[in-house]
Amino acid sequence: MDPRTHAAAQPVITDGVEEAIASARSSFKAQISRADTNVDKDTPTTSCSDYTHSPFAEQGVPCRASFLLCTACPNAVITPRHLPRLAYLLHVLEELRAVLSPEVWAQDWREPFARLRDLRKAPHFTDTEWNDALENASAHDRRVIDQLLKKGFDA
Repeated sequence: MDPRTHAAAQPVITDGVEEAIASARSSFKAQISRADTNVDKDTPTTSCSDYTHSPFAEQGVPCRASFLLCTACPNAVITPRHLPRLAYLLHVLEELRAVLSPEVWAQDWREPFARLRDLRKAPHFTDTEWNDALENASAHDRRVIDQLLKKGFDA
């Protein structure tokens, strides 16, 4: 490539990359709350503030989307009590990434992994909180996430 063409293309490439990153981050729609809110409808991954008005289902009927989509839902609320399961889920998805073919990984796990990784990098919770959450994930938390990954909650 001609050096002048390369130099002229650089801002376009940079804009494209920044737009792609912004688009990927915008897929994370869950609300974050440092307080344990009054939302009492816990899912395996988050709390849900309105499961009959999901963007993934017909309005007025209970959401039947995979709980892996909760982090992409504006009705989801993530509080510190959800971190053990989310940290364990991220950990398991990282392990799956290492052993699955790229095609299977991309089809089944890339998007939930990206949302969790973005949540992990966001300033809402500290690295210490994430590390402690993974370390303190209970046997029950791990069973719930393992069941989720085996599609045990799918309708």
